[in-house]
Amino acid sequence: MKILYINPSPTGGMLHYSTQLVNNIPEEHEKALIIGNLGDKKSLYSNITIHEISWKKTELVANVLEIRKIVKSFNPDIIHFTSFHFILILLVPFFKKYRIVVTAHDVDAHQGTDNFFYKFVLDQYLKLGDLLITHGKNLKDRLVEKGFDESKIFILPHGDYSFFLNYSVEKNSSVENRDTLLFFGRILKYKGLNYLLESLKLVIQEHPDVKLIVAGKGNMDEYRDLVQSFKAENLDIHNYFIEDKDVPSYFSMADIVVLPYIEASQTGIIPIAYAFSKPVIATNVGSIPEVVDNGITGILVPPKDEKALAVAILRLLKDKQLAKELGTNAYHKMKEELSWDKIAIRTINIYKQLL
Repeated sequence: MKILYINPSPTGGMLHYSTQLVNNIPEEHEKALIIGNLGDKKSLYSNITIHEISWKKTELVANVLEIRKIVKSFNPDIIHFTSFHFILILLVPFFKKYRIVVTAHDVDAHQGTDNFFYKFVLDQYLKLGDLLITHGKNLKDRLVEKGFDESKIFILPHGDYSFFLNYSVEKNSSVENRDTLLFFGRILKYKGLNYLLESLKLVIQEHPDVKLIVAGKGNMDEYRDLVQSFKAENLDIHNYFIEDKDVPSYFSMADIVVLPYIEASQTGIIPIAYAFSKPVIATNVGSIPEVVDNGITGILVPPKDEKALAVAILRLLKDKQLAKELGTNAYHKMKEELSWDKIAIRTINIYKQLL
């Protein structure tokens, strides 16, 4: 089988997902990839022909022509989109000549990205697929609500991110003798950072030796007043893109990984936390409850509820044994249920069904 993967994003979560999926597809299949400029990250992929595209608006025509040329030359049996770019809208009629699988990481636009243009691009992306792969029953049900054929939607888990364990870990002296919470990833409105900051105030009242690390790129302007209300020993902001080599240091120093999302589809942060045997406190939104087993691998709380969030945080800070058990369970869940070997086999079966 000849499979062409298209992943415009050469960084972050989309790159992680793409590399792990593609690398685990059996070598008996011929694979090619269209992606952005990888630089030194090209070595993350194995046994695949890589075509790098600039995706710049100023090179739109050149990009379109190059993509058409690559697709025609490779002549794939399957084209699998693991992410999308607005430039590809111009090629939708061309792609319809091929058998298309689309991974729907998101099925609706999140708060902060819910403008007309993004919604239009997402809609075009989802409609491109002959078959759709998504990461939870909640998301499948939402696609059905939007008019997609249930028989053409497949649920596969987000996958194991234990490859981060291969990086070395640097210690951070600022968290010594402090219980450490971690909020990790791009800072967007739907991720509910304001609720976590409000809950931190409540936590500090009972447990002053706590530190929250916020690590990720994004606009912090709306949180400025909240941030300034904390002492440096309780809050540490790393407001920039975190390179892969630095990710393990953040998760290693954390005692608890917190995801206070207002809404969500699914997230790669949870598999990373599980890889480092860290318990997760997350909100009961989207398909997150399908990967966080309440009271077993983490604790689920209602969204937009800083008091419930504080209670959950204090519970794990005070009960170290419970926190350790949840983290151990999380690691085992990752190894048993989120294996890329299993996901790759199921993905191949989806391709075969389409063929």
